[in-house]
Amino acid sequence: MKKHRKRSIDKAILHQYFFTYFIVLFIPLLLCCNYYVRMISVISEDDIREKKTELLHSAEQVNDFIEELTYLADMLAGLPEVNIFRFQENVLEDPNTHKVIDLRDKLFNAAQINRSIFAYFLFFDRSQVVINDQIAYDYKDFYDLYLRRDADGSYGTWETYLSDEMQKGVNAMEQYRYKGKDGVELLAYSRPLPNNGYNTSSGAVRIFFERSVLEDFMSVAGGASLQYILDGFGNVLYHKSTDILDEGDTVKIEDLIQKVENAWQEEMKEGIGLENEGTVGMREAPVRLNGRKYVALRYSTPSGYSYCTLLPERQLNARKITSMLSVTGFILLAAAVGLFLCWHMSVRSATPLNQLLKEVSRLTERNQEHSSVFVKLSDIFQFLAGVNSDLVEMMEEQKPYIRNAFVNRLLFGSPLSQEEGDLLANRMGFDRKNMVFCVLIFRMITLDSREEGNVDLSGTYLLSLMEMIKEEFPESLYAATGEDQVALIMGIPREDRDSLQTLVEKKILRIRGELPGNIAERIFVYGGNVVEEMENIYESYHNAAFVFMNEKEQTENQVIWFQNNKRKMSAVFPYLELSMRLTRLVTSGEEQGLHDALKEIMTEYILENNLPAWLQQILLNELQAILFRILIRLELEEQEYQKYFGELEKEHRSPLIEQITSTLGLYQSLCALVNEKKTKEAGKMMPAILAFLDAHYGNPDLSLTMVADTFQISVPYLSSLFKASAGINFSNYVEGVRIEKAKGLLKNTSMSVGEIAAATGYGSANSFSRAFRRVTGDSASEYRKN
Repeated sequence: MKKHRKRSIDKAILHQYFFTYFIVLFIPLLLCCNYYVRMISVISEDDIREKKTELLHSAEQVNDFIEELTYLADMLAGLPEVNIFRFQENVLEDPNTHKVIDLRDKLFNAAQINRSIFAYFLFFDRSQVVINDQIAYDYKDFYDLYLRRDADGSYGTWETYLSDEMQKGVNAMEQYRYKGKDGVELLAYSRPLPNNGYNTSSGAVRIFFERSVLEDFMSVAGGASLQYILDGFGNVLYHKSTDILDEGDTVKIEDLIQKVENAWQEEMKEGIGLENEGTVGMREAPVRLNGRKYVALRYSTPSGYSYCTLLPERQLNARKITSMLSVTGFILLAAAVGLFLCWHMSVRSATPLNQLLKEVSRLTERNQEHSSVFVKLSDIFQFLAGVNSDLVEMMEEQKPYIRNAFVNRLLFGSPLSQEEGDLLANRMGFDRKNMVFCVLIFRMITLDSREEGNVDLSGTYLLSLMEMIKEEFPESLYAATGEDQVALIMGIPREDRDSLQTLVEKKILRIRGELPGNIAERIFVYGGNVVEEMENIYESYHNAAFVFMNEKEQTENQVIWFQNNKRKMSAVFPYLELSMRLTRLVTSGEEQGLHDALKEIMTEYILENNLPAWLQQILLNELQAILFRILIRLELEEQEYQKYFGELEKEHRSPLIEQITSTLGLYQSLCALVNEKKTKEAGKMMPAILAFLDAHYGNPDLSLTMVADTFQISVPYLSSLFKASAGINFSNYVEGVRIEKAKGLLKNTSMSVGEIAAATGYGSANSFSRAFRRVTGDSASEYRKN
């Protein structure tokens, strides 16, 4: 019974761990699944959007082609020679034949204008003649010998079609007989000649083009099962199908198009895409034909033409299905790996706990009648200590790494929160309360090249040094910081601050005395300044490093201490800060700001510090290097470059102070040049910008970014240019223009406030009213009354 109960407890613990790990591991998996579901939906939307873009592109190409045909037909119909010829009769009889030749010679070759044109013809009803730049036939010969529709069974039918049935615009694709050849698929653009008040038509211009022209344009919308073009009356002008008809299917493509149109209308009646019915633009609706699902896309243009494409749903869903399969496989694999990890981690976590519980149970049951509770607890604690001994050893082994990381964060100024600093300081046994801190750098000097290459020997010296540091400074922190040196962070009570240097020097003396003589004489110690807070230890370290790199006057002392001497510290010029500041001021043309900055440089580095000559030379080199980079960045003319380089060369042998003063003068001259160029650019560009704003003030999308893109300049430059030239910022100027325009509309028109708001670029009447009151102090209605 007891064993059964123990097994139940073991399983319960295992199950609890498993459930916990399952939740922890599978919450990210669920989030990932949600992301992939959204990604798949976006893929589907992208596929539809891509097909719509392709159809739109095809429609725009066909529309452009039709516009070219319209222009060409208008140009032919408007020729003076054509208008005169419309009234001629018997032009193929003597002595009038020269009129046909004269007109033909004056016509142009349309193929040279647009290679997509098959041919064009001018039909004259009064003279019954067909003419272009190459031929001249009477109607009967043109019908018999040159070109006619297959649908025309007789000459009379053809003549009736020309006079009564032919529609203006693009006519449907039909089979034609051309010069004795059957089966030529052509489309025609027809435009009647002006009749100038006559009751009957005076003729027409007809421009023919082949089916392949539209196939080339519509091929952009690839992958469609069916494509067709409708005119404004619903007539099919062009169609192309791929796999929508099965082999042996007797259904005509025209009937299939009618089915699509009927299905489309049914979908429209049910409300799908109803809001766009009768309007131009892109529409979409699902269609089912012959048991298959399709997506119908229709783009209607203002000119009345509609471009339709029918896409198989399976084609649109192909990428989505592939992605779903991939994601499903990935999720199943991740779930399997997650379950295995959950079980493995649960077993690893539950087994020690179960062993601990078993051992506790065994100890408490042993000698149950004679052992006291205290003896049982003692046994349990001993067992726990044995179980955790490995963990304690591992933590002790990690302590040096934690100490090194902690020391490096303090030395290099990596931010520590109050809680994190207290936790690490307590863990390392480093007291920080009521203490001041100082950093010492111990540096080991190598005497010859053989020791420099002997890494083991150098490491032995450092280990010996660190052992002595640990003995003399037991409550301090230390770490090897590379290059044969050790950094020590020590803290002493605030009241002992004045005796710090004496205390440290005594300890250093004892360390030297304990080390072998050949090692002790190679150790140099550098001390930083005393800081009040642990967060400022990095300052003491940097100052100690500065002494290590620059101080040469205390080499006989036990510790070479940092001296807060401003004259010596000024040798470290803030080059990066200085470069960024001067570059910004010169390139922006801020002459007053540059004047203040140069005055500050002269005061801080020359007048107050009285630098030695070698430091003045360093400052001069840095200033000239910054000036050189600014000159390259400004992209000046070659003669301007030579001017500044010549000035630098001319002052090369002058005294240092004169060279520095001359260099600072070149900064001011260059800044003035930049300011002058910007003023000239503003004078050239601002009239065009103001004219653009005056023309587009009614555009609600008018913005600083839009104007900058239009004139191909940056937004910050436009903003500063506008403020410098107009005296106010961009938004205030635009608001002023709009309100002035609104004032004129309120006085001189009967437009409503909402209409005026829309006309002046405001999104709503409320925003317009607020702006009007803010600028004028009156409401729009009050202004109109007054």
